[in-house]
Amino acid sequence: MTKSKVGFVVLLMLAGCTAWHGPQMDAEDYPMKVGAVHIYTLGGFSDGDSMVETTLGTRRHDDRTIYVDSIAYFENGALNRTTEEYYYLSGYALYYYGEKSVGYLDEPIPMIEFTLYEGRSWFLDADDTLGSYYECIEYDTLWLGPEASRYRAFCIGHYNSEASGTIRYWYAPEVGLVKYGRSIPSGDSYSKEILEYYPAGIPEDTSGN
Repeated sequence: MTKSKVGFVVLLMLAGCTAWHGPQMDAEDYPMKVGAVHIYTLGGFSDGDSMVETTLGTRRHDDRTIYVDSIAYFENGALNRTTEEYYYLSGYALYYYGEKSVGYLDEPIPMIEFTLYEGRSWFLDADDTLGSYYECIEYDTLWLGPEASRYRAFCIGHYNSEASGTIRYWYAPEVGLVKYGRSIPSGDSYSKEILEYYPAGIPEDTSGN
């Protein structure tokens, strides 16, 4: 075989190993920023009809830097309940690490595995390949909020059991979670959609009003 033919075969092999997956999101695209604020509208939740999530800061646990998010639920504009949620962002995944009332999870939940792309899937427990798993279903365009803001987001489905119903998360690069939806066989449904995102915190009102 000539050198030119060998080179061509090598290129074909490399092309097969580096298949194009379309739009992708890596850990550096996920916005875990201290001071950032997400405001959501809620549907079906007993905690309220809206929530404000603020990344307060970080703390050390299990030799990891854990992000602490303050969660405030509101009903008709009145504060209803507050709590905290914990997250860990590595170069490989975003983990849900627990909540204030239950503490840190012994086995954090991999909400996203990186690099994220359409068609990627992973198991809740890597050793249980017949159990609960996640799959990136599509990369979609969403129009959300009172001003119909445009978000390009990855839709992730969570597949557990028939009793859990249909669960979907939409994550946008540089923004984070922009939409959540769950419907269960009993007919109940739950939704969360982003209203506003302030990466540097809610701006102060300097108008004097």
